[in-house]
Amino acid sequence: MTTQLKQNLVFFLLAISAVLSGCYSFTGASIPADVKSFNIKYFENQADIVVPSLGQTLTEKLRSRVQTQTTLQNNSGLADVTFEGFITKYETKPLAIQGNQTAQDNRLTITISVNYIDVIDEKRSWNKSFTRFADYGGAVDLSSVETALIDQITTELVEDVFNKAFVNW
Repeated sequence: MTTQLKQNLVFFLLAISAVLSGCYSFTGASIPADVKSFNIKYFENQADIVVPSLGQTLTEKLRSRVQTQTTLQNNSGLADVTFEGFITKYETKPLAIQGNQTAQDNRLTITISVNYIDVIDEKRSWNKSFTRFADYGGAVDLSSVETALIDQITTELVEDVFNKAFVNW
């Protein structure tokens, strides 16, 4: 190996090392190196319609996503970053009315408000609402598809919150 090639290789490895020491990335996440821990507070359901398990489902999915997609440590005390929020809307509405005045399709919508607190750098903190929905047939009783729709919608909401916090979109 020539001296020039060795120098280029050393320079390349040093450059990669410098980049990785500034932040780390897993599955698209870009987390500042000074952030080591997280806390996710329970998402209280403040919507007009309350599904008892919705807050717990959302909270656990977000906690699981952060634990599996980052190296941050879960800290229920004072953490570097904290997610807190509440469910502001849970509603189902008809999308299209058929000739016999019945719904052809319906839409279940869930909206959450999230407060992301970064105690290390307040400029990285934010407060934002996220809305997702899923459609189901007008002849279908909501109770027969509600669990699957909630699973789909909460997965999408967690993806949105995670991306806002750690993927900077």
